[in-house]
Amino acid sequence: MIDVFQVDAILPQTQCGQCGYRQCLKYAEAILNGEKINRCPPGGDAGIQRLAALLNRPILPLDESCGIHKAFETALIEIEYCIGCKKCIDVCPTDAVIGVHRQLHIVDPEMCNGCGLCVTACPVDCISMIKAGTERTSAMSTKFRLLFQQKNQRNARRAEEKEKTLREQSSSIAKKAFLSSLRKTLK
Repeated sequence: MIDVFQVDAILPQTQCGQCGYRQCLKYAEAILNGEKINRCPPGGDAGIQRLAALLNRPILPLDESCGIHKAFETALIEIEYCIGCKKCIDVCPTDAVIGVHRQLHIVDPEMCNGCGLCVTACPVDCISMIKAGTERTSAMSTKFRLLFQQKNQRNARRAEEKEKTLREQSSSIAKKAFLSSLRKTLK
């Protein structure tokens, strides 16, 4: 029996959402539930053929309503125009964009999965996609999946820590309010 991880392993791990799903793993789940195998522009015809072989389904042409297949690209930030807004950092699924708020950012091409989400997020249009000079490999997709998982785990930890801090602050404020009202009552 084919599992979701076998299907996910074929997908390019761009997490770009062009297929209609926010993550490659979600698209893999949908494929196993009957979704068409031709909705991944970054995977292109080669990805469709590999999915068809794995799932014993017919090969379909790429659904161009999802986008067109392009050679593997990487993001490039024109640093003279970067305002340091951090929007590209927030949307990057692999932490390929490096920088801090209100300072210029750069892209580590070794970590860039070519999703293009940063281009859409940039309010000053200083990011463009350029040919990576190499083809995407399954080893790269594996690396991109790991980077994406690491970012999600880190974000989940941060959210838990923030929630814990807010609960502690709220509890402290409530205790102070209670003690204050108790003091007033005892006077």
